[in-house]
Amino acid sequence: MATLAAASVICTLLAIGNIEANPGPFPCKICPIVPETIASSIRHQHYHSMDKNFKYYCPLAECMYFTSSFGSMNNHVSTFHRKTKHRADLSAAEPSAAELSAPNQDRTPNIPCYSCCVPDCIVSVPSLWELIQHFYRHLENGVEIPTCPIQNCDFKLPFKKKSNLQVHLSQKHRSWRDEGCPKKRPHSENFATHSTATSLPSTSRDQTEDMDWESTGEANCEANPDVDPLILNDELMFDCIAKFYLKLYGEFFLPYKIIQEISEAIALISNMMHCRVKVLLFNELTKLKISEQQINMIRFKIMCADLLYASHSKDIPGPTFTTDHLRKKYFEEHFHYKPPTEISLDPNSEKTNKKYMYVPVQQTLETLLEDPSVQKEIENSFQEQPAGQDGIISNYTDGQQYIIENHPRREIHLFVFQDGFNPVMNVLGSAKNKYKDLGVYFTIGNLKSIFRSKIASKHLIMLIRESVIKTVGTSKCFQKLKEHLGALEENGIIFKGENIKVVVEYFIGDSLGQHFIGGFVESFSGMYCCRFCNVKRKTYKKDPSVTHPLRTRLSFQHCLYRSRLTGKPYEGVKQDSVFNTLKYFHSSSHLVPCFAHDLLEGVISFDLSGILATFVKSKWMSYDFINRRIRKFRCVGVDTPNKPALVNVKGLKLGGHAVQNWTLLRLLPFIIGDKIKNKEHDAWKLYLQLKNLCEYFSAPEFCSSVVPYIKDVLLPQYFELRSKVLSSKVRPKHHFMCHYPELMLKYGPLIQLWAMPYEQKHKMFKNICRLSRNFKNLEYTLATRHQLNLCYLGTSPLFEEEITEAGSKPLSPDSHSGPVSQLIQHLNISQDWRECEVLIKDGVQYKHNDYLLLSSCGTQITGGFIRLIIIKGRNIEFFLEVINAFFNPDLGIYELPMVKTGFLQKVSRNQLKYPLPQPLYLYKGVEGFSLKNKLI
Repeated sequence: MATLAAASVICTLLAIGNIEANPGPFPCKICPIVPETIASSIRHQHYHSMDKNFKYYCPLAECMYFTSSFGSMNNHVSTFHRKTKHRADLSAAEPSAAELSAPNQDRTPNIPCYSCCVPDCIVSVPSLWELIQHFYRHLENGVEIPTCPIQNCDFKLPFKKKSNLQVHLSQKHRSWRDEGCPKKRPHSENFATHSTATSLPSTSRDQTEDMDWESTGEANCEANPDVDPLILNDELMFDCIAKFYLKLYGEFFLPYKIIQEISEAIALISNMMHCRVKVLLFNELTKLKISEQQINMIRFKIMCADLLYASHSKDIPGPTFTTDHLRKKYFEEHFHYKPPTEISLDPNSEKTNKKYMYVPVQQTLETLLEDPSVQKEIENSFQEQPAGQDGIISNYTDGQQYIIENHPRREIHLFVFQDGFNPVMNVLGSAKNKYKDLGVYFTIGNLKSIFRSKIASKHLIMLIRESVIKTVGTSKCFQKLKEHLGALEENGIIFKGENIKVVVEYFIGDSLGQHFIGGFVESFSGMYCCRFCNVKRKTYKKDPSVTHPLRTRLSFQHCLYRSRLTGKPYEGVKQDSVFNTLKYFHSSSHLVPCFAHDLLEGVISFDLSGILATFVKSKWMSYDFINRRIRKFRCVGVDTPNKPALVNVKGLKLGGHAVQNWTLLRLLPFIIGDKIKNKEHDAWKLYLQLKNLCEYFSAPEFCSSVVPYIKDVLLPQYFELRSKVLSSKVRPKHHFMCHYPELMLKYGPLIQLWAMPYEQKHKMFKNICRLSRNFKNLEYTLATRHQLNLCYLGTSPLFEEEITEAGSKPLSPDSHSGPVSQLIQHLNISQDWRECEVLIKDGVQYKHNDYLLLSSCGTQITGGFIRLIIIKGRNIEFFLEVINAFFNPDLGIYELPMVKTGFLQKVSRNQLKYPLPQPLYLYKGVEGFSLKNKLI
């Protein structure tokens, strides 16, 4: 109802926009329908809007505008296409006089008739199914049915109750619905051509014009701007209804009971409406002296035409959504829904808690590889050239580990993530660890890093209760996953008709989870706590910058052999990993570090807290002052969602999560920099060194030549100064950080392999648990809802360029003055470009006066303020006023000059090496910014 109401608004708004005649047709990009007008094309697209991430496209072929908003598309058409036709010539579609005067029987389908056998009843219906329904009504009114309606039935007794007939049909004629009963509703073409009743009395043209219900010819449907061919397509309309339910399951995570109540309410309301329509229709058609048989046929066709009613009624053949089972069955048949599998770890017991939910990797991959956006990304990864000789490392494929493995170019890589989490929030007491689960997810490594970071790229493999793992053991729990991954490595998967091998490239997770998967000791207080090398605890406690050579397969096997001989862990190795039998993976080389857990929640949390404690001891400020400044500080831009948390007054560690700690580290000079009385103080120098190290380790790309400088200069300097300033002990994560320089060379940019994007999946499961309110067999609920969410995401391409604009208008030099107008005229930019005030591209928002980084040279960064944003199709250009920023070594930030005047330059968005706008803050009246990572 909302769809039809919204669709009807477009005609009025387009008329207000003074849209003229139509250069159509406008083929739909999704289905074969070809609307004839701009209005009907936009209205037709609205019928597809139930798809996830649906985009409206401008119907005109020469215009590349698209948006996710129905209103924005209307504004665009009214603003930019006022001279475009709106209506087609309706006269061409009118039926001729000969067609109107033709006998009705020539246009009537040959429909079989089934007559009622009850005495004095003259009803005839077109199908056996309708006849049975008619008999049911007789029986409900106390009228006997003299014989079975099925031909050649030897049961001769009459039926006195409805239940008697139902039992007889179910026992003797199980397939009675197939005997003359239409399995499907009349096809859309039948509706369009044969919607009139059988042998209606002939009418004159004047009478025909008054009978709107009769004029439903094919030509008339196309001429009527309110009739879309999509409406007459049963399958697409059923899909639209199914997507509504899929959204309730997979995006809103409503409880099953609520969804069932919604379904029953729809069925009740639509049934009441149909009862009203039936009565009114019967009265009006009776006045026209139409026989009762014909009236019943018309009423039945109207019931079938209302697919919302039909899909919620068991009295109408075809798909129905009245139960949870029927809805999920439809999802499986039409939307590739793959329910999870429950795997029992104790086959001898039917009622066992030793089980887990499992989704085969191959099954998910087959579904994903049908997505055109995923196909495009994988195909592009196959075409990428090997790492060059320029020394720039920007992806995991540039890392030494990937290069020495000599992978074939056409290969699909998987990143597997595992981590423990509690889906039930705020659990206290004895139930605190009752529901704690281990989640295993994967993502396709061939995707671009920006897509790998999205939650839509993370797919569930298994959910298992941690208590089950402790009882059954790691090997048995992961046995099926190992077998399936091995089969993918051996047999591959079909991609565009070609067999492509699928391999596990890396396991991702926090240190505890990585030790669990790799077979290392899971205690970080023992003698050997590093999975990267065999350094002893007392060694790195004495000198944190000391590291031993990285472990190899050979050294791991040696430790494993000694461990098996002694029955105790040897040099940190306690058992073999179940995944070490895979082609490339090995515990010694494929367990990547997590930048967030090691640095942001480890080193930075402890050391920055100690530095702030030093400031407090020096009487420069108090904890109350620091927290008051943090509370009043206003974050802008990309920093807004991660405003720093208040500092823990105990001074042991910071109080925020990983990204909040990162934000506090970056913005500390703007928050309390004016209260640092001595910029040469060792504690402040330690802060600057920690900030500098974090910028190197978080870089999305880096030059390999800086790695020796980090390892041999920056890290020793930091730990030497740390020993003077902080009295807190060195922790294992400090030692892990010392491995980061060589791990950057080995794995590529570590920020692309951190665990934080995967932990967003935990948040989704927590929301499912909270909203669904079902704690019985919790893993089943979580896994099922996850698969329904994946099914809903699959209704549209997973990874598409998202462009949203606001305040759009045609580009004109006359609307600007000064350098902007001159540059538009100088570049001779055509008027088919448009300008906008705000633009969102791939989740990044750009607006006037944002500052974009262009390049870096030493202590100077070249950037520019956005003065104009113009767009044409998918091409985005910025007019930037270029102004350089200069590094302030006393604060570790970049500052802009007081007088901001520079030259104007046009820059394409695709040319931006650093596409994120830099948030600007004030320090003593001077604007500046703090980098997240080092620039090349």
